[in-house]
Formats: sequence, C-alpha cells, structure tokens
Amino acid sequence: MTGAPLPIREDSFITEVLQAPVPVLVYVWADWCGPCRLMTQILNQMAPQWEGRLKMVKMHADENPVTVKRYKVEGIPTLLLFRGEELLWSHEGVLNQAKLQQVLTAHLAG
Repeated sequence: MTGAPLPIREDSFITEVLQAPVPVLVYVWADWCGPCRLMTQILNQMAPQWEGRLKMVKMHADENPVTVKRYKVEGIPTLLLFRGEELLWSHEGVLNQAKLQQVLTAHLAG
C-alpha cells in the first residue's frame, strides 16, 4: 500500500480486514459526503508513514450495507480500527491528523 487506503467491498472484508496480519483501519465513506473529502486527504497523507505497521482500507457506505449495519455505522465518515476480529476503536466524523496519529499510536503501541 502506498499513499492511499485500498478500496475493498463486503466480499473481501474477512480476508482484507479480519484475517490481515497487521491491524487495519477501515474508512467508511461516500462520494457525496463533503467531510469525507477532507478525511480522504488526511488518510492519504498519513498512509506512507504507517506502511508495514497498519493497513488502511476504504469501504463505500452505500455499496456495502451489510458491513455498515454489522458495525453500526450511522454517519460518515467513520473510522474502524481492527486487530484481527476485534474492533479496537471507532470514530464518526472527521478527525484531524494529529488526533488520529495519537489514537493510532495509543492503540498500536507494543
């Protein structure tokens, strides 16, 4: 992964997220969502520095309703942080880069 979250769909969620060898940040977004544009820029800027330690993927909310419902995504953008099948953290709304760095560092330390 270089520079941007990898697009995934429901049919690849288990292999790309729940069975990934590293923690995974799932970004739930939609093309009609204004705040998602800002969140996309933030994630694109952050992705290279987390390479190898964290996998970033993005999932379109409208195209993946089963997963959206399963993880109780009610608004977008939403971020979901997984380690294996465990949901470690979730956040609805835009998060600035400094705060997201802080959250990821806290959850992925050690």
